[in-house]
Amino acid sequence: MDPRVNMIRAFSPEQYERALEAWQWADIGDKVPLFASPFGDVFLRSDDGCWFLSIVHGTLTRCWDGVEALRAELDTPDGQERYLMAGLAQEAERAGIVPDAKQVYDFKHPPVAGGRVAVDNIDAIDFVVSVNVAGQIHGQVKDLPEGTEISISTDLEAVGWAAIETALHDLYGDTEPVGTFAPDVPYSAGGPDPLDAIRIYARDEPRPHWHLVSFGMSEPLTGWPVRGTDAIHARHLAQGIPGDGDIRSRGP
Repeated sequence: MDPRVNMIRAFSPEQYERALEAWQWADIGDKVPLFASPFGDVFLRSDDGCWFLSIVHGTLTRCWDGVEALRAELDTPDGQERYLMAGLAQEAERAGIVPDAKQVYDFKHPPVAGGRVAVDNIDAIDFVVSVNVAGQIHGQVKDLPEGTEISISTDLEAVGWAAIETALHDLYGDTEPVGTFAPDVPYSAGGPDPLDAIRIYARDEPRPHWHLVSFGMSEPLTGWPVRGTDAIHARHLAQGIPGDGDIRSRGP
């Protein structure tokens, strides 16, 4: 069996477009994504060859003259280790960390800020969210002098919000909500309301009802139990399942 087969991650053109929005500073231009590594690194094609976008290092490099040369190198053990981090991916899988079809491996604490490239620093996360957030981070630190100590406080609220936005887009496409409600003063800014926003969508299946989607309940921010958090909402949304308390009857 070709060990490369399970190491290649395929996503839709729309997913690539949304994931790479935060990487335009890297001169993505008209390069066309081909596929991704288990860690979200993106392989791209252009008129002058094939390119490798490293999510760990924040670099875009022309590495091959064409697709044939790219695939040939990925068929070698050295190529799989260098560009796919195959050994680490297999180790993560043995540890029970298995991305689903929309996910890739990601580092809880980014290596660019001193995070370990090791299994105990790995989790599975939505491809679009992972790559987009990495692009934002690298875009902010790329001009710092070499050797600068980087301390990144991950904006968990932004990541949670992005995960819900991704799930909502998968579920509703470009359909606008029928209503959005948000407090005048966010909870994080001292407001009394713990929710940052509530969006309302009209659904007809399995029966007419309102789908209420809450933002701002990520466990690391509130300290509340996992049940009902942004992450759970995002997973339920991706499966087309309204979260607890999200169904309200809607009359004809």
